[in-house]
Amino acid sequence: TQAAEYVFNAFLNDGYKPWEQSFTFSGSVYVGGRRIPVAGTTVNVIAEKAGRSDQVLIVGAHYDSMPIGRGADDNASSVAVMLEVAHRVMSESTPYTVRFIAFGAEEPGIFGSEHYVSQLSSDELKKIVAVVNLDSLAAGDIPYIYGDYGSNGWIRDWTLGWARRNHLDLQTQAGLNPEYPEGTCLLYTSPSP
Repeated sequence: TQAAEYVFNAFLNDGYKPWEQSFTFSGSVYVGGRRIPVAGTTVNVIAEKAGRSDQVLIVGAHYDSMPIGRGADDNASSVAVMLEVAHRVMSESTPYTVRFIAFGAEEPGIFGSEHYVSQLSSDELKKIVAVVNLDSLAAGDIPYIYGDYGSNGWIRDWTLGWARRNHLDLQTQAGLNPEYPEGTCLLYTSPSP
């Protein structure tokens, strides 16, 4: 609750008109090698910056953490980056409308993002051009980027090219495990349509 309030106020202080999307969830998390049930009511905190078009780029980060672990990395580091990006683009002209979303209840089962998508109409879904999901940005000493399968991973591919041209050591996974195609981070079941 305090994290959601912090994000809401940070958006508000930057001149956004944030809103909350409340939902209930029921899932489980691993603690000490065993699965512990969790349930409750939480919110997604959303702010939007109008762009030159009504097409939408979503920048998201979950603000919940595990009962044990490093919440500063997973995922306060990403929330901090999302808030800084929101701060910096507020007065900039952007080609797309940028929607910033702090998702709740992602650790026990991606409930916040699933709830968000479930509330969108088919027309709203069609306007989304890309989603940038920030997660665990303070872990390790090598920055990684992942994306969808094939041509649906165009943001990953564009970003990797930009990083190479600017001499930044941004990497993606090499696809050595056939269940995880190069550049992805999810178990491969079938290509995206």
